[in-house]
Amino acid sequence: MAKWPSDAGYGDATGFREGLTERDLTYAVAVKGTTTAYPGDTILERPPYSGQGRPP
Repeated sequence: MAKWPSDAGYGDATGFREGLTERDLTYAVAVKGTTTAYPGDTILERPPYSGQGRPP
């Protein structure tokens, strides 16, 4: 059983989860249904910015 349960407010905070992992802590967090996840070896790419509007 996880020693550090948490709600979705923390479950959606990548930095929080990474901090627990870096400390080698066992944890369980809630996440929202809209949260996405990628395999660890995924390389995310951002489309080029056209210079207009909000950057991608």
